[in-house]
Amino acid sequence: MPVRLPSIRVLGLAGLLLLTAGCERNFMEVRPPIHVVEPDLTLVQPRRTLDLTLETPDFLTALTVNDVPFERDPQTRYWTGTVPLERGLNRLVIHGFDGAREAATDTVLAAHLPVQVVSAGVPPLPVPRGDHATTRLLDGRLLLTGGAPSTSASARPEALLYDPTQLRFEVLDQRMIAARMGHTATLLPDGRVLILGGYRTPDVSRIDDLVETAEVFDPRTQTFRRVPVEGAPIRRFWHTAAVRPGAGGALLVDLYGGRGDVRYGPNPRLGTRSDLRTLRFRNDSLFADDGGLGFAVEPVSGHTQTPLDTTLPGASRRFLVTGSYFFAPDAFESVSFTLDVSGPAPVLQEAAALREGRTRHAAALLRTNLVLIAGGRRDTPETAMNTAELYFADARRFFLLPPDDNAPLKRFGHTATHVGPTRLLVIGGFDPRGHGRTTSEYIDVGLF
Repeated sequence: MPVRLPSIRVLGLAGLLLLTAGCERNFMEVRPPIHVVEPDLTLVQPRRTLDLTLETPDFLTALTVNDVPFERDPQTRYWTGTVPLERGLNRLVIHGFDGAREAATDTVLAAHLPVQVVSAGVPPLPVPRGDHATTRLLDGRLLLTGGAPSTSASARPEALLYDPTQLRFEVLDQRMIAARMGHTATLLPDGRVLILGGYRTPDVSRIDDLVETAEVFDPRTQTFRRVPVEGAPIRRFWHTAAVRPGAGGALLVDLYGGRGDVRYGPNPRLGTRSDLRTLRFRNDSLFADDGGLGFAVEPVSGHTQTPLDTTLPGASRRFLVTGSYFFAPDAFESVSFTLDVSGPAPVLQEAAALREGRTRHAAALLRTNLVLIAGGRRDTPETAMNTAELYFADARRFFLLPPDDNAPLKRFGHTATHVGPTRLLVIGGFDPRGHGRTTSEYIDVGLF
């Protein structure tokens, strides 16, 4: 099991940053202590009832959980009982008694959501593809841009449209302006898609390997058009992007992290970005001379930035940013925080770390304040993962989905897109050998 090092260090300008540590404990510290013996409550509980085993001090004579009486085993001295669970996040209040006097109390959280992986009914991609971007358009179709057939191949310029009503992928006649992978494709309020960054070759060793060209896709004409960039060029990949309204009818595009040029100027240098940089999109041009959001965070790439409140383009004000970077196969550091841009100054608040260190994973909003994180890898392609986690923003905590025979395929460099009230569509990605996948899967979450 990889070793997780201390959580993120966040550097910010005074007045711009609010940092609050996320709680990693299963329950608040109390005296005398009450310990959960089983089950493992860091896992999502698949059943509607929870068989709970608790360890408490011997002097307690009675115990209840959410007013359900528990019984004590005379041999193990453990308390056991069964409590019902609601779908979502459950707060279980434990009361211990010494005679008629309440002598101990505690609160524990349990997450309950049934999750099912469905591979039937999803057509394969025409060609293997990973490190692409998937964007849900206003009409419900999905746009797939760029990517590569393997981790050792160069980027491709093709784009595809997926129609969920016809259950088929269509390769567009017009190619993208620039072949790219590891880029972002962000839906704009007018229904177009802004495509930024990325890289061309499998082993990035020069600044020239990065894609500086910006372009926009218009679904009405199914065409791509170059977007001029004024100011410092966009030189990054495996980054994230989000849009929000700006003054004078402009849109602000916030870019965070990724691999790319960390120096600019006459002596550029490749590295991992740690900045939140803002560009202004106005009159179909990008202006890159803004001062950004005003602070830096831990360098990270291959992370995800997921809206927490809405998927409407340009409407979200709160985001979950999460990922990991690896020092060695068994040592990693997690970056996990929420970013709120609803006020006059951005607010950044630390969240609990991922249960499993991962990078180049996929994430999507299921409903307000609930995000699913799927797949990814650690330090090498061979460590591709098929595990998934749920983030509950109300508790600022991740819960790992329990392993079962219905687990998704191992993949990284894939995408996960919300395509229904309780359904995500996972598309493509690379397998543990670095080969692109043509397969897709639905992940159904029983929210209702």
